[in-house]
Amino acid sequence: MFGFTGLLGLLQLVLAPLLIESPRWLLNNGNPKDAEETLRNLRQLDNVVEEMDSISAANTSESGNVQSIGDVLRDPSIRLPLLVAVVLQFGQQLSGISAVMFYASSFFQNAGLENPLIGITLVYIVNVLSTIVALMLMDTAGRRPLLIWSMVGMLVSTVILTVGLSNLLPMSSFFSVGGVMSFVWFFEIGLGPIPWLIAAEMFPPKSRTAATSIATMVNWLGLFIIGIVFPTMQSALGNFIYVPFAITLSLTLAFSLKFVPETKGKTLDEIQQEVNHH
Repeated sequence: MFGFTGLLGLLQLVLAPLLIESPRWLLNNGNPKDAEETLRNLRQLDNVVEEMDSISAANTSESGNVQSIGDVLRDPSIRLPLLVAVVLQFGQQLSGISAVMFYASSFFQNAGLENPLIGITLVYIVNVLSTIVALMLMDTAGRRPLLIWSMVGMLVSTVILTVGLSNLLPMSSFFSVGGVMSFVWFFEIGLGPIPWLIAAEMFPPKSRTAATSIATMVNWLGLFIIGIVFPTMQSALGNFIYVPFAITLSLTLAFSLKFVPETKGKTLDEIQQEVNHH
């Protein structure tokens, strides 16, 4: 098992030299010819002058004006977008997705599956398929509707999980399995990818790096908290372990309905106007 993951790491190491620098980075570091050649290869076009000019203009407007983390925290103009990004990232981890993924094998064992690895494989297949669906729907359904319905579906899934764990109905173990599958599915079509995307779209270039860094730190903090407290919660709450996650999901959903903007197809000014309208 660990040998396989080691092989994947070795493969990444071998393929790393094939990675290319972004045209923007090359342009920023005084290599316009390499930037243009890289952009041609990426776009499969001979004429990339217009896009090169656009990248150059963006670099010029941002130079010397990049905000640090401290600047972002003190900037009142982006305080609400930062709050939205932080709440979504924290809510993502406190939704219980990590607990579901970490302990999924126990659900399949309780369902009578002799080899829980088969069940785990099915979970990750659902994970991949739902991510593909999210990619297809992101620019048609929009970010906000996917996020909202994702959390609604996850809330229903926590109810199914709790019913299954509590043995309230016949064949309760299969409710647990179904709850795991639906929970992962709904997570990956909305609450999984969209907080990262919205965070990148809500901030102006000068503050984007620092703001998304703060949101990422909060995400990892949430994961750390869940990893520490979940075993204790499981011992204390038993079959009702996912009730606290349902509560945090409900709070994140309520916050999203009130404050999260639709960013699809909108300019930065339009997004900021919608956020500040709240």
